[in-house]
Amino acid sequence: MNRGVTLLSVLVCLLVGCMHSPPAGAERGVVQVQNLQMREGTPGFLNVGVLTGVAVDEHVILTAAHAFLYEPEDGHPIKIDREPVVYEILADGWGGHRHKMDPMSKNVPDMSMISHDYLLLRTHKAFPDHATLVPLEFDRLSEVRRSTLVTRERGTPDPVAIPIDEVTVSRGGEWMMIELKNSRSIDVERLRVSGSPLIGAYRDGTLVLLGIASASGTAFMGSDTHREIRENQVFFTPAYRMPWDALTEK
Repeated sequence: MNRGVTLLSVLVCLLVGCMHSPPAGAERGVVQVQNLQMREGTPGFLNVGVLTGVAVDEHVILTAAHAFLYEPEDGHPIKIDREPVVYEILADGWGGHRHKMDPMSKNVPDMSMISHDYLLLRTHKAFPDHATLVPLEFDRLSEVRRSTLVTRERGTPDPVAIPIDEVTVSRGGEWMMIELKNSRSIDVERLRVSGSPLIGAYRDGTLVLLGIASASGTAFMGSDTHREIRENQVFFTPAYRMPWDALTEK
């Protein structure tokens, strides 16, 4: 989802390093999530009808809460990998907050909407090739040695793994940010970035879920005396802000 974002936050850097190959297993469990009540090609905000998600358990999908731009009713039709599914919502970070969003706007009303843009769904459909990821803990940020955005491209079924050489985290850890722009191998306009997992690795090779893509756009950062403009940014809801206990509570 393309949304302009204004930030007035002090940032700390999580990771700076050389480009790398995606860690083994990073592409497992990536799926397409489609909201059947939101059409493709509609002007403005409504281009988010098709998102990316990741199966974090055999019957659990994690994606962005903005898969729904209004509070979903029971039985709201969605498809996973183009197949209709029966599901229940385990955790919805935007529950009770969607009234803040203007469906035709490209601006986030406040950064809190990015800091809890997560949706956990339990589905009747099984995903035996699901991802095996440890959710990142805030106090282990310094242990992450590399990161990879695993996303999808329009018209192709296979996941796309993009090595990321720098991840920026807000001082309080409310959100993360990376730069993503066109290159010889990447056409950003063709990517289904919303809901895509950002995956890292600890020193011992353990795969770590860093966060889920929430928004993209230009960041205006700094203070009244010093401003920095960063274009082509993608913003993430960190994994440590997600209620993982919901997987066992229901």
